[in-house]
Amino acid sequence: MHKLVFATATWARTAEEKAVILESINLLASFSASIVIGDRAGSSFPLREELEKIKGVTVSEGESFDEQRRIAYISAANIGKNIFWLESDKKYFIQNILGEIINYDFDGKIIVPFPDEDSFKNYPSFQIIIEKAINEVAGVYFPFPVHLTYGPMCFPSELVRFVKND
Repeated sequence: MHKLVFATATWARTAEEKAVILESINLLASFSASIVIGDRAGSSFPLREELEKIKGVTVSEGESFDEQRRIAYISAANIGKNIFWLESDKKYFIQNILGEIINYDFDGKIIVPFPDEDSFKNYPSFQIIIEKAINEVAGVYFPFPVHLTYGPMCFPSELVRFVKND
């Protein structure tokens, strides 16, 4: 079993999104870990054929984001001891941040990266309001500030047993 496997979901709604997703997954492949993708079934800008050409990539299809994420988690749990989830369009994160944390000892830990204040200020105002509210509610359960809505996270694959498979 591999120590770390990446999991993501893909859905290109435009040619531009398709290009960013393919660039991001190719960048992710440079880390030499398996990548499990839940691709959106029936997309007008299909990715599966091109994704499967990338070394280390396994693709399954789902009808919704929830299903895509669920099948990616379940597949990744069969491959790796730790799952690193991130959205497939997080090119900046992959290029500029992932390299700094990829060699961290993830075993048994949950890692939740978050944006710095300057980056967060550039989000659309409605997203700032929503994410602040979610983080305030979630923050009640943590003894330190949290930003759980950013997206990327790493966790032990054994936690996938709590994901419903329906």
